[in-house]
Amino acid sequence: MAGKTHLTILQFLFGGFMKRIIVIILIVICFNADATTIYVDFGTGNDSTGNVMTGARFKNLQPAIDAASNGDIILVEAGRSTFGDAIRYVYIPTDFPPGSDTNDLRNMAFHNDGKQLAIFGGNVSGQYFLTAPTILSGDFNNDDGLIGGSNSENAYHVFVLDNVDDTFRFDRIEFRNGNANGTGNFSYTISSPLISQNQGAGLYTVNAFPLLISTLFSSNHADANGAALYNHNSSPQLFNSVFNDNTAGGNGAGIYNDANSTPLIINNTFIRNDAIGDGGGLFNQSSTPVLVSNTVFYDNTAANGSDIGGMNIDVNSTHNASDDNGGGIASGVGFVDLSATPASAVFEDILNPEIFYSTPLVNGNVVFIESAGFVPVAGSPLFNKGLTTANTLLTAIQNPYNGGFLDTQFLDPFLHPRVTACLIDIGAFEVSENIMIHVDAAAADNTGGGGSWNTALRDLQFGLDCATEDDTVVLAQGIYKPTESPDESTTDPRNRAFHINKSITVKGGFDPVTGVQDLNTPSILSGDFLDNDVISGSGETLLFSNNEENAYHVMVVVVEIGAISSNNFSNFENLTIQGGNANNLNGFINYSGWTIRHNLAGGMFFRDTRLHLNDMNIKHNSALTAAGGIWSENSTNVLTDMQFISNQVTGKPGFLNGGAGFFAAIGQDSLTNVVFSGNLAETGGGMFINGSQATLSNVLFYNNHSRGNGGGLSSINTGRVRFQLINISFIGNSSGGASQSIFRGGGGLYAEIDTGVSGTPPTIISPPPVLRNTIFYGNTVTVGGADLLIFDSNITVIPGLLDSTSTFNASDGTGAGIDTTVNFTDLSISSGLVASDIFTDFNDPDGADNKFATADDGLVPLSTSPLVNSGDNTANTTTLDLANVPRIYQTTIDKGAYEYFVEGVFADGFE
Repeated sequence: MAGKTHLTILQFLFGGFMKRIIVIILIVICFNADATTIYVDFGTGNDSTGNVMTGARFKNLQPAIDAASNGDIILVEAGRSTFGDAIRYVYIPTDFPPGSDTNDLRNMAFHNDGKQLAIFGGNVSGQYFLTAPTILSGDFNNDDGLIGGSNSENAYHVFVLDNVDDTFRFDRIEFRNGNANGTGNFSYTISSPLISQNQGAGLYTVNAFPLLISTLFSSNHADANGAALYNHNSSPQLFNSVFNDNTAGGNGAGIYNDANSTPLIINNTFIRNDAIGDGGGLFNQSSTPVLVSNTVFYDNTAANGSDIGGMNIDVNSTHNASDDNGGGIASGVGFVDLSATPASAVFEDILNPEIFYSTPLVNGNVVFIESAGFVPVAGSPLFNKGLTTANTLLTAIQNPYNGGFLDTQFLDPFLHPRVTACLIDIGAFEVSENIMIHVDAAAADNTGGGGSWNTALRDLQFGLDCATEDDTVVLAQGIYKPTESPDESTTDPRNRAFHINKSITVKGGFDPVTGVQDLNTPSILSGDFLDNDVISGSGETLLFSNNEENAYHVMVVVVEIGAISSNNFSNFENLTIQGGNANNLNGFINYSGWTIRHNLAGGMFFRDTRLHLNDMNIKHNSALTAAGGIWSENSTNVLTDMQFISNQVTGKPGFLNGGAGFFAAIGQDSLTNVVFSGNLAETGGGMFINGSQATLSNVLFYNNHSRGNGGGLSSINTGRVRFQLINISFIGNSSGGASQSIFRGGGGLYAEIDTGVSGTPPTIISPPPVLRNTIFYGNTVTVGGADLLIFDSNITVIPGLLDSTSTFNASDGTGAGIDTTVNFTDLSISSGLVASDIFTDFNDPDGADNKFATADDGLVPLSTSPLVNSGDNTANTTTLDLANVPRIYQTTIDKGAYEYFVEGVFADGFE
């Protein structure tokens, strides 16, 4: 798993900081155990009736701070104030810090008076952490952003923070529009620091060590130093924060560090900050260098050091980026030089300084929209260039709504996962949409990050672990083997299996040189660890050897118990799944709350999922009890252009011991253009359906064998739901041939449906199967219906029982139960037909290329075949047949999975 070997790296990079962070983790957890939650709501609160004990909301932030005690949590609802066409979230100071001159209204500022608190913004209507932060503004007139607006009346400081340790926390708070252009100062009477009116317009810290998570500092000005953040003997720890459009007449428009201030600056963004003196982004006057990692500086200006001025930063600073050829941060490892990179290739929209905005109320609700702003654009040089471990230093804080913990430091300001695609991005924001993770078995290791073929990961499981919802993992051509067990056990190496519990896309067959996907060269996911499997025979003669060491399952895909199932499909494309051997009757593993037994699902195990499988080959997998290829339970599956070849179930007799290719249990399954060939099982040689709503179109069952029932397809409990076969070919399948305790027959198809009391005719309580445009040819059985056999739930044979809508079918027997429906085509010898009258080459079913589902297949009908133009167009739901040629070539559809077709000749015979 990713992230298991990072402790040594952290200790090396952060040295003494590590000890302090460990203390922080312990303190924050204990600190919040009995915390009181205080609510602030500009729209519905009342400062006169606000009450800490009853939870009555305050209207303004400062009265809530005044009422709070050490350790309390303050949740700040979004204040509402009209700003152009948008709803803004603005709180302004309403009180003076003790010791300040109350005759000058600009001295008003938010102040904590030494209290240890946690102040969280971004709350709307009781919902925690929406996309908009809470704005604390010094703009008393709320007009700075309007034409003709002025900041001359603005507060000197938005917030004065004094005498707090590292249990104090700001989270999702924006400090903006402070204007420290005064000439005086005042003595803060709480601890007697001297507060200057020309510094620290956004946040002024004295003797403070707070945590600042996803904080924003925008449009603050100071005549002297530290327009956005001024630190005096203070060491804040800043994660995922943004400094933009701050200006200083002196030094450090973004941050100014004075008097032994040594902040920790991780994953931050400094854009368009301007200092007349030095350090447009950051100025360090402290005697101790500052550690800066995963931080980007862009378009900042200053007389000297557009990014960083003053003393150098800590030599352990790493993985930063700058457009000023380093700007004082190039000495650290992993530096990204942005000096020749235009902003449009780095950020989504650098000209838009607003990180968040919202539309006006819609039906009484605030509708939030993300402003891309400083999020890295797709392909940005910031993508995956950060140090992941630098973002794992903080603990979570208790969530007052549900008693859990909020991992806000693991989310960027837009609430996107902070680490995506295996590595973290540089800056405050993470690329979170259309992530593509590249995996190449020929890569040297997993350190590249996977952002391109040049930085591809080596191990597929590493890429799957790093992918988040809706990401895409692309695989180079080659063979991939499981490297980890889903339950992380190490006692049995056969427990290893690829495992997924989220909605992602996995695509194979890419050429890493050209980046082009070749659908004729799938990527192979194999459970054959020694590459020594021997497979001989096919269908009834299928035999496996040398697979004793193989993985029990090649892949496990589940939805975690208790999770809300996504409406999105997981997609798997152009993969071959082979070499699984689920032959352990008593073994199992647990993954995401589900038990996966080692006697079923040699290839793939699905549980509670929504899956689309396309261009997949499921072959040479084995299981003891059921599902040599795929086991699917309570899942919704769409299978297109797939082949199940030579999979087996080896177990003892039993109705559920089957489905060598595909076992579908209690779900919804749609199969289109699928081949089942050469599979062997106790029942349902090719496919087994147990109570699933199944629709099959253009499917070929060829040379599959069951020792019991349903050589091609077996189904039980199918009367509970609709079971439809449209344009299906059952050819050369067989059942029986061995002494079994449970045997009924059905060389091609066996179906058991629900009925009431048996009788003549039986009472049907749910619809029997529907067969349309379906053919049976060359199927054999020891006893019990060469083509199909249908039983009722009272174990009574029901000859010819099909749904009344079944029609336009064909058989080479007496019809085997389908000749009573309309438009039946008799393909038997008695009608004067042999195989050479019906098929292109019955003796070479997969054609010269030895691949099923191609135009040269020998089972394509001849132009003169009775199958041609003899089907029912209204039953068809596809545009292409099994061989990917037009499904209706002439005026009428053909029966079976294949359509007669001549390349380059139109239906009317003209070229």
